[in-house]
Amino acid sequence: MLVKHITFSDVEREAWERSQATWLEMTIAAGGLAWAYAAESAREARAVFRWTDDAAAKSFQDTTRDRAEELAGRIGRTTILYLDPVTEAGTAVGAGFVAESISWIREGMDRAWLDSQQAFSDARLRADGYVGGFLARGRRMYTVTSFWRDRDAHDHFLRVTVPHLRARWRTDDATAKLIRFRAPLNASLCWAAPRR
Repeated sequence: MLVKHITFSDVEREAWERSQATWLEMTIAAGGLAWAYAAESAREARAVFRWTDDAAAKSFQDTTRDRAEELAGRIGRTTILYLDPVTEAGTAVGAGFVAESISWIREGMDRAWLDSQQAFSDARLRADGYVGGFLARGRRMYTVTSFWRDRDAHDHFLRVTVPHLRARWRTDDATAKLIRFRAPLNASLCWAAPRR
């Protein structure tokens, strides 16, 4: 597990921001954090933490997690996914908007779905306003996250490029369940370790 993906529902923005600021500060202080981002929209939110290696993630869980929860509290209802990165292309730092899909893949359809995601990824890399993103894997599911300059850039990609990709790749055939999330990034809760 190198990525901890937390889905929040029924959150109040100010309380959630305060809580996440505490979590982020304590996670950075614990060491080994590669990057993190958070976004909230209409009482739904995401907070995602990416560690440099499994030892750093385990160290945080063993030494800091309980204290962080005590200080920051739990806000709203949460679902936590532990994921392994598959591909990465940049962080949320400098972006203004995030789009995410969580896909549960039908039995035997992983290869077809991953092939389609390569085509989507190639198209995003050419899109105006695309900043970066990542693909991560859990048990029988994947998250696809893309960071954009702003909502307009992502909306343009959805309107102009995605219909052609969906017509060609038919990703719905491989997907048993899909959850989508789109929201402005909270710049104060986006962080990346300095490059060495």
